[in-house]
Amino acid sequence: MGYVRLYTETTSMNSYYYEELSGEIFLFENKRGGNGLCMGTIAGISLVIFTFVRKIEKSIPFDANLLYWISTWIGVILGVFISGYMLKRAKRKIERNVRIYPCGLEELRTMAKQNRKWFFKHIVLVLSMGGMCAVSHFLMIWVVPSVPIYAFFNLLMCLMTMLMLLSFAGSHPIKGWKIAGKILTKKEK
Repeated sequence: MGYVRLYTETTSMNSYYYEELSGEIFLFENKRGGNGLCMGTIAGISLVIFTFVRKIEKSIPFDANLLYWISTWIGVILGVFISGYMLKRAKRKIERNVRIYPCGLEELRTMAKQNRKWFFKHIVLVLSMGGMCAVSHFLMIWVVPSVPIYAFFNLLMCLMTMLMLLSFAGSHPIKGWKIAGKILTKKEK
Protein backbone atom coordinates (compact mmCIF):
# COMPACT_ATOMS: atom_id res chain seq x y z
CA MET A 1 0.00 0.00 0.00
CA GLY A 2 1.13 3.56 -0.66
CA TYR A 3 0.79 5.74 2.42
CA VAL A 4 1.38 9.48 2.13
CA ARG A 5 1.82 11.46 5.33
CA LEU A 6 -0.91 14.07 5.57
CA TYR A 7 -0.67 15.44 9.10
CA THR A 8 1.02 14.92 12.48
CA GLU A 9 -0.51 16.18 15.72
CA THR A 10 2.02 18.19 17.67
CA THR A 11 0.73 17.19 21.09
CA SER A 12 0.45 13.42 20.76
CA MET A 13 2.72 13.00 17.70
CA ASN A 14 0.09 10.73 16.10
CA SER A 15 0.41 10.76 12.31
CA TYR A 16 -2.37 10.57 9.75
CA TYR A 17 -1.69 8.98 6.39
CA TYR A 18 -3.63 8.99 3.15
CA GLU A 19 -3.75 5.66 1.37
CA GLU A 20 -3.50 6.28 -2.37
CA LEU A 21 -5.44 3.24 -3.63
CA SER A 22 -8.47 3.39 -1.36
CA GLY A 23 -8.48 7.11 -0.57
CA GLU A 24 -8.93 6.38 3.15
CA ILE A 25 -7.20 8.03 6.08
CA PHE A 26 -5.08 5.83 8.36
CA LEU A 27 -3.84 6.64 11.86
CA PHE A 28 -0.41 5.76 13.19
CA GLU A 29 -0.53 6.16 16.96
CA ASN A 30 2.62 7.19 18.75
CA LYS A 31 2.53 4.93 21.79
CA ARG A 32 5.43 6.61 23.54
CA GLY A 33 3.99 10.12 23.45
CA GLY A 34 6.03 13.29 23.71
CA ASN A 35 7.39 15.36 20.90
CA GLY A 36 11.13 14.95 21.30
CA LEU A 37 13.59 17.68 22.13
CA CYS A 38 12.32 21.19 21.65
CA MET A 39 14.39 23.74 19.76
CA GLY A 40 15.14 25.73 22.94
CA THR A 41 16.72 22.67 24.57
CA ILE A 42 18.84 21.96 21.50
CA ALA A 43 19.94 25.62 21.31
CA GLY A 44 20.82 25.65 25.03
CA ILE A 45 22.88 22.46 24.79
CA SER A 46 24.63 23.86 21.70
CA LEU A 47 25.60 27.04 23.58
CA VAL A 48 27.02 25.04 26.49
CA ILE A 49 29.03 22.85 24.11
CA PHE A 50 30.25 25.92 22.21
CA THR A 51 31.46 27.51 25.47
CA PHE A 52 33.68 24.50 26.21
CA VAL A 53 34.83 24.10 22.61
CA ARG A 54 36.06 27.70 22.37
CA LYS A 55 38.66 26.85 25.04
CA ILE A 56 40.21 24.02 22.98
CA GLU A 57 40.21 25.80 19.63
CA LYS A 58 43.61 24.90 18.14
CA SER A 59 44.61 24.84 14.50
CA ILE A 60 46.32 21.84 12.95
CA PRO A 61 48.76 21.89 10.02
CA PHE A 62 46.20 20.73 7.45
CA ASP A 63 44.69 22.42 4.41
CA ALA A 64 41.57 24.24 5.63
CA ASN A 65 39.67 23.78 2.38
CA LEU A 66 40.36 20.04 2.30
CA LEU A 67 39.37 19.69 5.98
CA TYR A 68 36.08 21.46 5.23
CA TRP A 69 35.24 19.23 2.25
CA ILE A 70 36.21 16.03 4.06
CA SER A 71 33.96 16.90 7.01
CA THR A 72 31.15 17.95 4.67
CA TRP A 73 31.22 14.75 2.62
CA ILE A 74 31.48 12.49 5.66
CA GLY A 75 28.41 14.26 7.11
CA VAL A 76 26.49 13.93 3.83
CA ILE A 77 27.36 10.24 3.40
CA LEU A 78 26.45 9.42 7.02
CA GLY A 79 23.20 11.38 6.61
CA VAL A 80 22.25 9.43 3.48
CA PHE A 81 22.96 6.05 5.09
CA ILE A 82 21.20 6.85 8.36
CA SER A 83 18.20 8.36 6.54
CA GLY A 84 17.90 5.34 4.26
CA TYR A 85 17.87 3.01 7.24
CA MET A 86 15.42 5.15 9.23
CA LEU A 87 13.02 5.56 6.27
CA LYS A 88 12.94 1.79 5.66
CA ARG A 89 12.36 1.18 9.36
CA ALA A 90 9.59 3.79 9.51
CA LYS A 91 7.90 2.33 6.44
CA ARG A 92 7.84 -1.17 7.98
CA LYS A 93 6.55 0.23 11.27
CA ILE A 94 3.80 2.23 9.56
CA GLU A 95 2.64 -0.72 7.46
CA ARG A 96 2.42 -2.93 10.56
CA ASN A 97 0.74 -0.52 12.96
CA VAL A 98 -1.67 1.76 11.06
CA ARG A 99 -5.39 1.48 11.42
CA ILE A 100 -8.26 3.03 9.48
CA TYR A 101 -9.32 6.39 10.90
CA PRO A 102 -12.88 7.43 10.02
CA CYS A 103 -13.23 11.21 9.88
CA GLY A 104 -15.52 13.84 8.42
CA LEU A 105 -14.79 16.36 5.70
CA GLU A 106 -14.22 19.19 8.18
CA GLU A 107 -11.55 17.21 10.04
CA LEU A 108 -9.98 16.27 6.69
CA ARG A 109 -9.82 19.94 5.74
CA THR A 110 -8.12 20.77 9.03
CA MET A 111 -5.52 18.08 8.31
CA ALA A 112 -5.04 19.44 4.79
CA LYS A 113 -4.46 22.98 6.11
CA GLN A 114 -1.94 21.66 8.63
CA ASN A 115 -0.21 19.79 5.79
CA ARG A 116 0.29 23.08 3.94
CA LYS A 117 1.76 24.75 7.05
CA TRP A 118 4.05 21.76 7.66
CA PHE A 119 5.27 21.89 4.04
CA PHE A 120 6.33 25.55 4.26
CA LYS A 121 7.91 25.13 7.71
CA HIS A 122 10.09 22.29 6.43
CA ILE A 123 11.14 24.24 3.35
CA VAL A 124 12.26 27.11 5.61
CA LEU A 125 14.09 24.70 7.96
CA VAL A 126 15.93 22.96 5.12
CA LEU A 127 16.96 26.30 3.60
CA SER A 128 18.16 27.62 6.96
CA MET A 129 20.21 24.45 7.58
CA GLY A 130 21.74 24.85 4.11
CA GLY A 131 22.54 28.45 5.03
CA MET A 132 24.25 27.30 8.22
CA CYS A 133 26.38 24.91 6.19
CA ALA A 134 27.42 27.87 4.00
CA VAL A 135 28.27 29.89 7.12
CA SER A 136 30.38 27.04 8.44
CA HIS A 137 32.31 27.10 5.13
CA PHE A 138 33.10 30.78 5.69
CA LEU A 139 34.00 30.10 9.33
CA MET A 140 36.25 27.11 8.63
CA ILE A 141 38.13 28.59 5.67
CA TRP A 142 38.68 32.24 6.59
CA VAL A 143 37.88 32.92 10.26
CA VAL A 144 39.32 29.88 12.08
CA PRO A 145 41.01 27.69 9.45
CA SER A 146 42.07 24.09 10.10
CA VAL A 147 40.40 23.61 13.49
CA PRO A 148 39.25 19.99 14.00
CA ILE A 149 36.45 20.99 16.41
CA TYR A 150 34.80 23.15 13.77
CA ALA A 151 35.27 20.37 11.22
CA PHE A 152 33.41 18.05 13.59
CA PHE A 153 30.58 20.57 14.03
CA ASN A 154 30.44 21.03 10.26
CA LEU A 155 30.14 17.25 9.92
CA LEU A 156 27.24 17.27 12.41
CA MET A 157 25.56 20.19 10.64
CA CYS A 158 25.79 18.44 7.25
CA LEU A 159 24.55 15.21 8.84
CA MET A 160 21.51 16.95 10.36
CA THR A 161 20.81 18.80 7.11
CA MET A 162 20.79 15.53 5.17
CA LEU A 163 18.62 13.84 7.79
CA MET A 164 16.11 16.69 7.63
CA LEU A 165 16.17 16.90 3.84
CA LEU A 166 15.80 13.17 3.26
CA SER A 167 13.13 12.72 5.93
CA PHE A 168 11.22 15.55 4.28
CA ALA A 169 11.63 13.98 0.84
CA GLY A 170 10.80 10.52 2.23
CA SER A 171 7.39 11.70 3.42
CA HIS A 172 6.40 12.55 -0.19
CA PRO A 173 5.66 16.26 0.39
CA ILE A 174 4.56 16.97 -3.20
CA LYS A 175 2.06 14.09 -3.16
CA GLY A 176 0.83 15.29 0.25
CA TRP A 177 0.47 18.83 -1.15
CA LYS A 178 -1.63 17.55 -4.08
CA ILE A 179 -3.79 15.38 -1.83
CA ALA A 180 -4.31 18.32 0.55
CA GLY A 181 -5.34 20.45 -2.44
CA LYS A 182 -7.93 17.86 -3.49
CA ILE A 183 -9.29 17.67 0.04
CA LEU A 184 -9.55 21.45 0.34
CA THR A 185 -11.50 21.69 -2.92
CA LYS A 186 -13.85 18.79 -2.08
CA LYS A 187 -17.47 19.73 -1.67
CA GLU A 188 -19.76 18.28 0.96
CA LYS A 189 -22.22 15.66 -0.24
